[in-house]
Amino acid sequence: METGEVILAPNTARDNPQPQEKDYLLTMKDVMEAGLRARLVVLSCCYTARGEVMAEGVVCMAHSLLYAGARSVVVTLWAIDDEETLEFINFLYDALAKGKKASEALN
Repeated sequence: METGEVILAPNTARDNPQPQEKDYLLTMKDVMEAGLRARLVVLSCCYTARGEVMAEGVVCMAHSLLYAGARSVVVTLWAIDDEETLEFINFLYDALAKGKKASEALN
C-alpha cells in the first residue's frame, strides 16, 4: 500500500522453487512501461488509490495505469469486504457486458 506495488501469484512452472521478487512483484515502473490499451482497469483490493501526494497529484498504481494508457481506472480509498466486492464486481461486469458505459455501470 505504501509503495504502490502489487504482489502477484508467482509462476509455479518455473525451474527455481524459490521465487525471486521480480517473479511476483508488479511495480508502478513495470506498469508505466507496459503500454496499455485498456479502456477500463479495475483494482479490486483495499486501498488501491493510496499513494504519495506530489505536485502531479496522488502518485499510485492508478496513476501508473493511466500513464501507461488505460482510459479509466476503478480504485478504492479504504478497506473493502471480500463478499461485497464480489457482489460489486459481478454487478459492474454484468452491466458492462450488457453494453453500458463504465460510468453508467458504476452508477
